[in-house]
Amino acid sequence: MNVLMMVTWYTPQDAEKLEAGVFHNEQAIALLPYCNTAIYYPMDTTMHGKFSKKEEWGVVTYRSKYRQPSQEDNFLVKIAAKIQNYTSCYRYLKKIKKEFKPDVIHAHVGMGIGISAILLGKILRIPVIISEHVPVELCDFSSKINKRVGEFVYKNSRYNSCCSIDLKNKLQDTFPKCKFEVVYNGINPPKVDKDHMYYRKEDYINIGIVAVMYDKEIKGLQFLLPAIQKVVKSGKKVILHHIGGGEYLEHYIQLSKELGIEANYIPYGQCDKDMVNQIVSEMDFIVSASLMEASGVSVMEAMMLGKPILGTNSGGVDSLVPAFAGKIVEKGSADALADGIVYMLEHFSMFDNKRIETYANENYDKDIISRKYVEIYKNICRKKR
Repeated sequence: MNVLMMVTWYTPQDAEKLEAGVFHNEQAIALLPYCNTAIYYPMDTTMHGKFSKKEEWGVVTYRSKYRQPSQEDNFLVKIAAKIQNYTSCYRYLKKIKKEFKPDVIHAHVGMGIGISAILLGKILRIPVIISEHVPVELCDFSSKINKRVGEFVYKNSRYNSCCSIDLKNKLQDTFPKCKFEVVYNGINPPKVDKDHMYYRKEDYINIGIVAVMYDKEIKGLQFLLPAIQKVVKSGKKVILHHIGGGEYLEHYIQLSKELGIEANYIPYGQCDKDMVNQIVSEMDFIVSASLMEASGVSVMEAMMLGKPILGTNSGGVDSLVPAFAGKIVEKGSADALADGIVYMLEHFSMFDNKRIETYANENYDKDIISRKYVEIYKNICRKKR
């Protein structure tokens, strides 16, 4: 069986290490023991040529050039670019079909590459499934055009998977004529050095957050840092380890200084996967302060390391964390986060690290999720015949 994974975002071809689209790459690799898998990224704005095929980060990867019009371009230029992009995607997908012979197209994000995948899958007679990771709030389904496009995509997909119960419920409410199922994002069990401590600060409660600051507000640091300030002022010795870079990281470094907690806030910037896992493994618990979250891969990875979670009712996280594994508080509130931190400190002994680790491995392990998708692919291929 041949599965072509079409992705909405991915790391530029010339990059030294994989950053954007790590999840897509890991899922493709996890599927390789069960089926031939390749990635197609038709939205590459940075590649030099028009089309390429080569093995990248362990997976055969196809790319085609995407023309991104500027905001200053007029309406006709933008329409011309859109037509050119669809035509280009069709031409190269036809070429990939001839060479790779995909039985199924697995498109990631319905309102992203899913639109092209559904349209071109119909023309080329390749069944398409959609995996949805983007919060409904970011899709603007209040727009009639977006609502119609979304309904077309999800109605014509052979299977719609959602990465959390909350996302499934919201999409089901928005598109009652379409069917959605929950298939969690699969996670590779993290590997760490358990014999040494490299990042943990002794005599402190070590709290970790994994948050890349591409957006100024969505990760909730504007509430979490004041919460840390409140806890510190109450006499608790806590340190927040912030893993993740992004253009707005400097803003929060400055905020920590304004709040007088720079000694209680360690920003690491962008880290490779091994470093992320090691830091998380040395924390007492992990916090997710997001205002909006479709799933929460970093939360699942932390649970695989047996870490309790303090999360917000942001959508994805609260449906991932059972009561025995942490606490959920109101999003967008420094007071709620501060109370949550104090709760975690006072009830820390009630969290069973091994139980959390076992639960996460039984529900989020990438191999288990891969086998679920293989069954979905097989069922679709049977119906196709």
